[in-house]
Amino acid sequence: TPAAPRALRDLAVWGALRAALPELDALRGVEQNPYHHLDVFEHTLEAVGYVCGVVAQLGGRRFLADPGELGLPGVERHVPVVWAVLLHDIGKPAARRVDEQGRVLFWHHDEIGEGMAREVGRRLRFSNRFCDYLGTLVRQHLRLGFLVREQPLTRRALARYRRDVSPWVFESVVVSLCDRLATRGEKTSPVSMARHYRLARSVWSAVSKAPVPQLLGGEDVMALLGVAPGPAVGQALDALEEEVEAGEVRTVDEAREFLRRWWEERGERQGQGQAEERPPEGGRGA
Repeated sequence: TPAAPRALRDLAVWGALRAALPELDALRGVEQNPYHHLDVFEHTLEAVGYVCGVVAQLGGRRFLADPGELGLPGVERHVPVVWAVLLHDIGKPAARRVDEQGRVLFWHHDEIGEGMAREVGRRLRFSNRFCDYLGTLVRQHLRLGFLVREQPLTRRALARYRRDVSPWVFESVVVSLCDRLATRGEKTSPVSMARHYRLARSVWSAVSKAPVPQLLGGEDVMALLGVAPGPAVGQALDALEEEVEAGEVRTVDEAREFLRRWWEERGERQGQGQAEERPPEGGRGA
């Protein structure tokens, strides 16, 4: 990994990067705001250079996903997360805007980047699992920064974060820290960087503990709510898991009570939505 930035820079100079990864080559010369000290391409290369050090500081490679399970057998264990860091900002050229005050903005570059990362994975014939990995980590690479602003951190916020990046929580923390360490513009203070680092370590410490107990399974949900297999079952289990991790639900009875209430409120919300969409009597335009 330490040699990767130089190799990628050489590929860009020779024109090979444009042929192999045009999305990455497009980052060259894309200027950023005063929070950054480098353009998007150089920022990305610097972030890649931090991967091994950050992984080591957070506990080591044993926490990284097995490359074989991602469809990359035989590669070094840190290679998948290097790919995620490499692609984390590829949505910035498409998202870049300059407002009336002359500020450079990259709104929604994480969302744009997710789709682009998945497309890169498909083009390079990566496995569907690895495409999901890349898309998830690119889409969520700003989440830790948002959590910094939400201090004090709540168990519910942690539960949602774990749910949205699972099962790649460790990699998500790594990508976020590498991104942050490579962001040292004149508007970036050492205090904010230290706060981000402390939060990253505390988040990883919190979410790497024992897994959340599963009080009810899919069959339990279907029997309780009287529903057939489908998206509603997964939504119910996700909602229940969040409550369990937040400490609001601790027993099977509490889980059943929560799901009954959740199902009733869900029906009410759907009913309200249908009522708002229903045309007046006599048809639309009557």
